Amino acid sequence: MARALAIAVLLLGLTSPVAQAQDRAASEALLAAEAQLATDPVAALKVILPEARRGQPLAQFLLGEAYRTGTGRDADVRLARDWLAKAAAQGEGRAALSLAEIDLSENKLPAAIGWLDRAMAAGEAGAFRRRADLMAAGQGGDADPGGALALYGVALELGDPGVAAAMADLILATPSGDAARARALLASAAALGDGAAMTRLGILYRDGIGGAADPVAAFALLQEAVSLGSPDGAIALAGLMAGDTGYWRNPVLGLAYCLWAVRSDAAFTGACDPIAAPLTQPERDEAARLATGF
Repeated sequence: MARALAIAVLLLGLTSPVAQAQDRAASEALLAAEAQLATDPVAALKVILPEARRGQPLAQFLLGEAYRTGTGRDADVRLARDWLAKAAAQGEGRAALSLAEIDLSENKLPAAIGWLDRAMAAGEAGAFRRRADLMAAGQGGDADPGGALALYGVALELGDPGVAAAMADLILATPSGDAARARALLASAAALGDGAAMTRLGILYRDGIGGAADPVAAFALLQEAVSLGSPDGAIALAGLMAGDTGYWRNPVLGLAYCLWAVRSDAAFTGACDPIAAPLTQPERDEAARLATGF
């Protein structure tokens, strides 16, 4: 009887208003520390570390990510794995996704797929997207565009508009690709502010793929994509501005956008040559000057 009474008292203590208030305060402090990681990671980790040691899964994930990325402390893959595994064991989907990324970086594909499966089971949108990437590329088996599209669709439903661009690319890459469907997908994601979708949609409007050509809409979309920092969008916008007709024609400014894109992503090196070729040297110099202001 005395033992049962002691257990009852203990349970009441665990669920008391004081204990609940303390848990809420700890949770709020941890969420504030998560936000603080971007600006003052050292201070944030002073809050996160004791919570991780106490077994809090979010704190364990954040600490593991800090070790994985070298945020606020030296990068250490072993410690990252340890803390992320603890968080994943408690159902933290983002931790499982991070473990998958570590394994992918080490070419441990079967282990990575296993972690992605666990992250998907936890409802992590990024895991559906990453698994779809692997399926589309045929990593871990034969390429499976249909399966990849299905997983991309789940990620989209879970709130990841960024997958729309990958979905559209996959649809358009198939011989019987439904370009109208691709355009509709991109339009939905572009409306949510996704820069990659804006770029792809702008190109479809520019080239009349999936519907009538609409250079006015293409110009507006590509400008918005560039404002969001898209080098791909800048390349497409440069090509449009270097064209023959339209109020948007401005080859000098188009070359400036192209030069900015090359500066942002070396993969575009050489892309500006066709735009620069018809221009005079003073015009090229002006484009270079404009590009430094972006």
